[in-house]
Amino acid sequence: MNRQIFTDLLEMKEFKAVKSILEDMDTATIAELLGELKEKERREAFGLIETPKKEKVFAQLDDDMQSCLAKTFTEKDGQNTREVQEKQYFDTSVLIHAKNRIGWLLFLMLSATITQTIIAHYESAFAAVPLLVSFIPMLTDTGGNCGSQSSTLIIRGIALDEICFRDIFKVMFKEVRVALVVSLGLAVVNGMYIILRYHNGMLAVLIAISLTATIFMAKLIGCVLPLFAGKLHLDPAIMAAPLITTIVDAGSIMIYFTIATKLLGVV
Repeated sequence: MNRQIFTDLLEMKEFKAVKSILEDMDTATIAELLGELKEKERREAFGLIETPKKEKVFAQLDDDMQSCLAKTFTEKDGQNTREVQEKQYFDTSVLIHAKNRIGWLLFLMLSATITQTIIAHYESAFAAVPLLVSFIPMLTDTGGNCGSQSSTLIIRGIALDEICFRDIFKVMFKEVRVALVVSLGLAVVNGMYIILRYHNGMLAVLIAISLTATIFMAKLIGCVLPLFAGKLHLDPAIMAAPLITTIVDAGSIMIYFTIATKLLGVV
């Protein structure tokens, strides 16, 4: 089968012709053809394969293609994404939902002791500059919110087949640029607030640097974790958000007090 003719038919939306061609092909030839297509064309072509053949074709694809086509493969013909998601959610019992979630929550609750250990380590810094403690909630909350925003967008992209694991570096590059714009805006606003209220320029610089570093860290973690979760066949919707919160909380506090000890000269 000439690849160019096949892609031309897809572009012209001649889906009946494409489906007819796929029906006459064996599974190995279809898998080889899918490997030569661009991502959008591959999804369209895979969706047109008759149901009995789909499983065999899917099994012959490499891991990256399987990851990108997993949702297309699992959906029933004629059902849209929302119908499938609603059915999966409401057909699953409360006990199964709890079982799927409690393991991660228990692990993350115990891992929160890392944050406590970090705070205890910098107890002398609290004593020297008590005001430092008051900014911890703002830093951790902002970091958590930034990470959650990124992970939500990536999970949605995965669900809509717009993003797959092979796009990880493109996603990271985009999130770094977003983090740059967001962090600059938030740092300026926070800096002005601190100068106006506390008249402390060094504290404003400390918070601005810590906030910028925290947002960069949170954005990168938020975009990478859902992709790795999908790659490992875990549910990113269940594990990504709580894991991001735990990592960002610990990371932001460590960044904050590391910079504070250097900038303010407290130990």
